[in-house]
Amino acid sequence: MKFKNNDKAVLVTEKGAPFLTFPVLNQIPYIRHGFSTRLGGVSKGIYESMNLGFSNGDDPNLVLENYKRISESIGFDLGSVVTSDQVHNTEIRLVTGQDKGKGVIRKRDYSGIDGLITKETGITLATYYADCVPLFFIDTKNHAIGLSHSGWRGTVKRMGKATINAMEKHFGSKPEDMITLIGPSICKDCYEVSKDVRCISYGI
Repeated sequence: MKFKNNDKAVLVTEKGAPFLTFPVLNQIPYIRHGFSTRLGGVSKGIYESMNLGFSNGDDPNLVLENYKRISESIGFDLGSVVTSDQVHNTEIRLVTGQDKGKGVIRKRDYSGIDGLITKETGITLATYYADCVPLFFIDTKNHAIGLSHSGWRGTVKRMGKATINAMEKHFGSKPEDMITLIGPSICKDCYEVSKDVRCISYGI
């Protein structure tokens, strides 16, 4: 299957809560994806409005309602969601059906996880971002997916490589069979890293 690449995210507004999608991923029939914005939720004050974090002091009932709204817009079952527990490391969790709901309607029994991978259908991987970088991985041969959070610490520690290595280990994924995308994040005009971090990140 040949993919027509378009690296610009598209804002979808006609389905309720707005979200961003990537045209190249919309060409893959077994993938449903989306990147929420701050719009379309019910949270108030500093959390306004689409806050999806239960651990930052917001009313959990409002957060759950936000999850319901974004799940309806993107088109996934709320009970299928499995969330990360990010600490800016490169730990990757292999997600199975037994994890469904963890972090949203069930308590997580793991911690320190910045990346999630799975090959099972009917699972929605969810990670969190403010300024940091979302990394999407799709193995088009083995129908496996990965989603990782990469801040500057994760970038220095090669979060992208760590995720691909984990997918290779568990699913036999090969880079040449994968589509990888960088999601919306802070831009170079708004965030500047020091020279030592930049050199490490680029392997200089």
